[in-house]
Amino acid sequence: MHIPDHFKLDPAEAQIMLANAGAADVVAVAPTGLEAGFLPLEYHGNCLATHIGRANPLAKLDGASALAIFHGPDAYIRSTWLRVSPQAKDAGSWNYITVHAYGTLHIHTDDDAVWTQVMRHQYALEPDFDASTITAEHKQKMLRAMVCLELEVERVEAKAKMSQNKSPEVVRQVVAGLREAGCAQVADWMEAYSLPRAVAKQEMLAQIKAGRSQSAAYEE
Repeated sequence: MHIPDHFKLDPAEAQIMLANAGAADVVAVAPTGLEAGFLPLEYHGNCLATHIGRANPLAKLDGASALAIFHGPDAYIRSTWLRVSPQAKDAGSWNYITVHAYGTLHIHTDDDAVWTQVMRHQYALEPDFDASTITAEHKQKMLRAMVCLELEVERVEAKAKMSQNKSPEVVRQVVAGLREAGCAQVADWMEAYSLPRAVAKQEMLAQIKAGRSQSAAYEE
């Protein structure tokens, strides 16, 4: 994934996204090409895990190289929001957050591993779930039909293209436009992260400019 430095997401923020994203597009390398599926995933240790049907082609790819693509909030950015003057000719853009987790697939078929993953994911999503409601017969049917899939994460790349390279004035205009358009998630993220970064960059550039002006004055 191409990530300019100013769009690189902090590693700690990427870890938070992995832990809270819920689901991702999982793409794996198969002997016949690529296999993909949209899967709910639970992040623990250094693995993204879930359970899938034995008939799923991904269930046959133990040891395969794979990629999980997590999608954060995204929205179209209108060209008018990016203009600092009526004469400006900016084109529209798209803001988004994405995290790519690369690694190796591990497929577990033994009953204990599968059931442990089923229950761990179940309680993570539904803390008040009562496992005693599942009969032994139904449990066995589930186990016969499922495998545990784990993506052992070896590398993470995270990108937030959220106008943080723009001026504070433009960022504020984009945030206002997004709120009016009903895109609160993107607006909230930009207000919390993009705007402070844009302000910090503007202040840094002002300090550099002031320092150069002072140097020029001394030379005179």
